[in-house]
Amino acid sequence: FCEGHPVVLQSSPEPPDVTYHWSNGDVTPSIAVSAPGTYWLQTTNSCGTTGDTIQVTMNPDPVSRLDKDTVLCEGVVRRLDPGAGFTYLWNDGETGETITVSRPGEYRVQITDGNGCVTLDTAVIKRMAASPAGFLPADTSLCSWQDMILKPDAGFKKYEWSTGDTGPSIDVSHPGIYWLSVTDRYGCTGTDSIVIGGKECPYGFFMPSAFSPNHDGKNDRCK
Repeated sequence: FCEGHPVVLQSSPEPPDVTYHWSNGDVTPSIAVSAPGTYWLQTTNSCGTTGDTIQVTMNPDPVSRLDKDTVLCEGVVRRLDPGAGFTYLWNDGETGETITVSRPGEYRVQITDGNGCVTLDTAVIKRMAASPAGFLPADTSLCSWQDMILKPDAGFKKYEWSTGDTGPSIDVSHPGIYWLSVTDRYGCTGTDSIVIGGKECPYGFFMPSAFSPNHDGKNDRCK
Protein backbone atom coordinates (compact mmCIF):
# COMPACT_ATOMS: atom_id res chain seq x y z
CA PHE A 1 0.00 0.00 0.00
CA CYS A 2 1.02 3.62 -0.48
CA GLU A 3 2.23 5.81 2.36
CA GLY A 4 -0.65 7.62 4.03
CA HIS A 5 -3.30 5.37 2.47
CA PRO A 6 -4.21 2.45 4.81
CA VAL A 7 -5.11 -0.87 3.23
CA VAL A 8 -8.08 -3.01 4.34
CA LEU A 9 -7.38 -6.69 5.04
CA GLN A 10 -10.61 -8.58 4.45
CA SER A 11 -11.32 -12.21 5.26
CA SER A 12 -13.07 -14.30 2.64
CA PRO A 13 -16.84 -14.53 3.24
CA GLU A 14 -17.54 -16.93 6.05
CA PRO A 15 -20.75 -18.40 7.57
CA PRO A 16 -22.34 -16.39 10.37
CA ASP A 17 -21.06 -18.69 13.09
CA VAL A 18 -17.38 -17.91 12.40
CA THR A 19 -15.36 -15.90 14.88
CA TYR A 20 -12.25 -13.91 13.97
CA HIS A 21 -9.01 -13.30 15.79
CA TRP A 22 -6.44 -10.97 14.16
CA SER A 23 -2.81 -10.56 15.17
CA ASN A 24 -3.57 -7.05 16.43
CA GLY A 25 -6.36 -8.31 18.70
CA ASP A 26 -9.31 -7.27 16.52
CA VAL A 27 -12.25 -9.70 16.20
CA THR A 28 -13.92 -8.21 13.09
CA PRO A 29 -13.98 -9.70 9.57
CA SER A 30 -11.62 -6.97 8.35
CA ILE A 31 -9.02 -4.55 9.66
CA ALA A 32 -7.34 -1.43 8.27
CA VAL A 33 -3.56 -1.33 8.53
CA SER A 34 -1.30 1.69 8.03
CA ALA A 35 2.07 0.16 8.88
CA PRO A 36 4.09 -2.50 7.08
CA GLY A 37 4.48 -5.89 8.71
CA THR A 38 3.20 -9.43 8.97
CA TYR A 39 -0.48 -9.86 9.83
CA TRP A 40 -2.31 -13.12 10.60
CA LEU A 41 -5.92 -14.08 11.04
CA GLN A 42 -7.45 -17.11 12.75
CA THR A 43 -11.04 -18.07 12.04
CA THR A 44 -12.96 -20.50 14.20
CA ASN A 45 -16.28 -22.27 13.91
CA SER A 46 -17.79 -25.51 15.19
CA CYS A 47 -15.54 -27.52 12.88
CA GLY A 48 -12.31 -26.07 14.20
CA THR A 49 -9.79 -23.29 13.60
CA THR A 50 -7.80 -22.29 10.55
CA GLY A 51 -5.40 -19.40 9.88
CA ASP A 52 -3.70 -17.37 7.21
CA THR A 53 -0.86 -14.83 7.09
CA ILE A 54 -0.11 -11.87 4.84
CA GLN A 55 2.98 -9.72 4.47
CA VAL A 56 2.18 -6.03 3.97
CA THR A 57 4.72 -3.62 2.46
CA MET A 58 4.45 0.17 2.46
CA ASN A 59 5.58 2.04 -0.63
CA PRO A 60 6.71 5.63 0.02
CA ASP A 61 4.98 8.35 -1.95
CA PRO A 62 7.06 9.84 -4.79
CA VAL A 63 9.16 12.86 -3.80
CA SER A 64 8.66 16.11 -5.71
CA ARG A 65 11.52 18.54 -6.27
CA LEU A 66 9.64 21.53 -7.66
CA ASP A 67 11.44 24.87 -7.47
CA LYS A 68 9.47 26.85 -4.85
CA ASP A 69 11.06 30.26 -5.53
CA THR A 70 8.16 32.74 -5.56
CA VAL A 71 9.92 35.38 -7.69
CA LEU A 72 10.62 35.18 -11.42
CA CYS A 73 13.05 37.51 -13.16
CA GLU A 74 11.60 39.60 -16.00
CA GLY A 75 12.47 38.28 -19.42
CA VAL A 76 13.50 34.89 -18.00
CA VAL A 77 11.64 31.58 -18.21
CA ARG A 78 11.82 28.87 -15.56
CA ARG A 79 11.56 25.14 -16.09
CA LEU A 80 9.52 23.39 -13.40
CA ASP A 81 10.71 19.79 -12.95
CA PRO A 82 9.40 17.62 -10.08
CA GLY A 83 11.87 14.81 -10.85
CA ALA A 84 12.22 11.93 -13.29
CA GLY A 85 10.77 8.43 -13.25
CA PHE A 86 7.05 9.12 -12.79
CA THR A 87 3.91 9.96 -14.71
CA TYR A 88 2.59 13.52 -14.46
CA LEU A 89 -0.57 15.55 -14.74
CA TRP A 90 -0.27 19.34 -14.55
CA ASN A 91 -3.16 21.68 -13.81
CA ASP A 92 -3.16 22.89 -17.42
CA GLY A 93 -3.51 19.33 -18.74
CA GLU A 94 0.14 18.83 -19.68
CA THR A 95 1.49 15.35 -19.01
CA GLY A 96 5.23 15.85 -19.56
CA GLU A 97 7.84 15.77 -16.84
CA THR A 98 8.52 19.51 -17.10
CA ILE A 99 6.72 22.70 -18.01
CA THR A 100 8.17 26.13 -18.83
CA VAL A 101 6.68 29.19 -17.11
CA SER A 102 7.21 32.88 -17.77
CA ARG A 103 4.63 34.66 -15.64
CA PRO A 104 3.18 34.63 -12.11
CA GLY A 105 0.69 31.94 -11.25
CA GLU A 106 -0.01 28.71 -9.39
CA TYR A 107 1.37 25.59 -11.03
CA ARG A 108 0.12 22.24 -9.67
CA VAL A 109 1.25 18.74 -10.57
CA GLN A 110 0.06 15.25 -9.68
CA ILE A 111 2.90 12.71 -9.66
CA THR A 112 2.23 8.97 -9.85
CA ASP A 113 4.95 6.34 -9.49
CA GLY A 114 5.10 2.75 -10.69
CA ASN A 115 3.31 1.50 -7.58
CA GLY A 116 0.36 3.82 -8.14
CA CYS A 117 1.36 6.05 -5.23
CA VAL A 118 0.49 9.70 -5.74
CA THR A 119 1.99 13.00 -4.60
CA LEU A 120 0.51 16.45 -5.20
CA ASP A 121 2.80 19.48 -5.30
CA THR A 122 2.42 23.17 -6.14
CA ALA A 123 4.79 25.94 -7.13
CA VAL A 124 3.49 29.50 -6.72
CA ILE A 125 5.18 32.40 -8.52
CA LYS A 126 3.90 35.57 -6.90
CA ARG A 127 5.64 38.35 -8.81
CA MET A 128 8.12 39.38 -11.49
CA ALA A 129 11.39 41.06 -10.49
CA ALA A 130 13.25 43.51 -12.71
CA SER A 131 16.82 42.61 -13.58
CA PRO A 132 19.50 44.90 -12.10
CA ALA A 133 20.36 47.86 -14.36
CA GLY A 134 22.00 51.30 -14.16
CA PHE A 135 23.85 50.51 -10.95
CA LEU A 136 27.27 51.97 -11.86
CA PRO A 137 28.05 55.73 -11.64
CA ALA A 138 27.88 57.99 -14.71
CA ASP A 139 30.85 58.18 -17.07
CA THR A 140 33.70 60.27 -15.71
CA SER A 141 37.34 61.21 -16.23
CA LEU A 142 40.47 60.43 -14.27
CA CYS A 143 43.70 62.39 -13.83
CA SER A 144 46.84 60.54 -14.87
CA TRP A 145 48.09 60.55 -11.28
CA GLN A 146 44.71 59.78 -9.71
CA ASP A 147 42.87 56.60 -8.83
CA MET A 148 39.29 55.94 -7.72
CA ILE A 149 37.20 53.23 -6.11
CA LEU A 150 34.47 52.00 -8.43
CA LYS A 151 31.42 50.32 -6.90
CA PRO A 152 27.70 49.93 -7.66
CA ASP A 153 25.09 52.01 -5.89
CA ALA A 154 23.45 48.91 -4.34
CA GLY A 155 24.52 45.63 -2.78
CA PHE A 156 24.24 42.36 -4.68
CA LYS A 157 24.70 38.65 -4.06
CA LYS A 158 27.38 38.11 -6.70
CA TYR A 159 29.82 40.35 -8.63
CA GLU A 160 31.90 39.76 -11.74
CA TRP A 161 33.99 42.69 -13.00
CA SER A 162 35.65 43.02 -16.41
CA THR A 163 38.95 42.99 -14.54
CA GLY A 164 38.25 39.50 -13.19
CA ASP A 165 37.57 40.73 -9.66
CA THR A 166 34.61 39.29 -7.78
CA GLY A 167 34.30 41.74 -4.89
CA PRO A 168 31.81 44.59 -4.46
CA SER A 169 34.33 47.25 -5.61
CA ILE A 170 37.53 47.71 -7.61
CA ASP A 171 40.37 50.26 -7.54
CA VAL A 172 40.70 52.00 -10.93
CA SER A 173 43.87 53.91 -11.90
CA HIS A 174 43.69 53.85 -15.72
CA PRO A 175 41.16 55.18 -18.22
CA GLY A 176 39.04 52.59 -20.01
CA ILE A 177 35.67 50.89 -20.21
CA TYR A 178 34.75 48.86 -17.13
CA TRP A 179 31.72 46.59 -16.85
CA LEU A 180 30.14 44.74 -13.96
CA SER A 181 27.80 41.76 -14.08
CA VAL A 182 25.79 41.18 -10.89
CA THR A 183 23.29 38.72 -9.44
CA ASP A 184 20.73 39.97 -6.95
CA ARG A 185 19.03 38.13 -4.07
CA TYR A 186 16.32 36.81 -6.40
CA GLY A 187 18.86 35.32 -8.80
CA CYS A 188 18.22 38.01 -11.42
CA THR A 189 21.31 39.08 -13.36
CA GLY A 190 22.23 42.34 -15.03
CA THR A 191 25.24 44.12 -16.52
CA ASP A 192 26.25 47.79 -16.50
CA SER A 193 29.32 49.61 -17.76
CA ILE A 194 31.14 52.89 -17.22
CA VAL A 195 33.55 54.81 -19.46
CA ILE A 196 36.41 56.43 -17.56
CA GLY A 197 38.35 58.89 -19.70
CA GLY A 198 41.71 60.50 -19.07
CA LYS A 199 42.31 64.20 -18.47
CA GLU A 200 45.24 66.50 -17.84
CA CYS A 201 45.33 67.81 -14.31
CA PRO A 202 47.78 70.29 -12.70
CA TYR A 203 50.28 68.67 -10.39
CA GLY A 204 53.55 69.54 -8.69
CA PHE A 205 54.56 72.25 -6.17
CA PHE A 206 53.33 75.76 -6.90
CA MET A 207 54.58 78.94 -5.24
CA PRO A 208 52.64 82.20 -5.07
CA SER A 209 54.22 84.83 -7.29
CA ALA A 210 54.21 87.33 -4.43
CA PHE A 211 56.48 85.15 -2.26
CA SER A 212 59.99 86.66 -2.02
CA PRO A 213 62.12 85.22 0.81
CA ASN A 214 64.88 87.84 0.60
CA HIS A 215 64.69 88.96 4.23
CA ASP A 216 63.53 92.43 3.31
CA GLY A 217 60.52 92.09 5.57
CA LYS A 218 58.08 91.96 2.63
CA ASN A 219 56.41 88.65 1.67
CA ASP A 220 59.25 86.66 3.21
CA ARG A 221 56.88 83.86 4.29
CA CYS A 222 54.45 81.68 2.35
CA LYS A 223 51.34 81.39 4.47
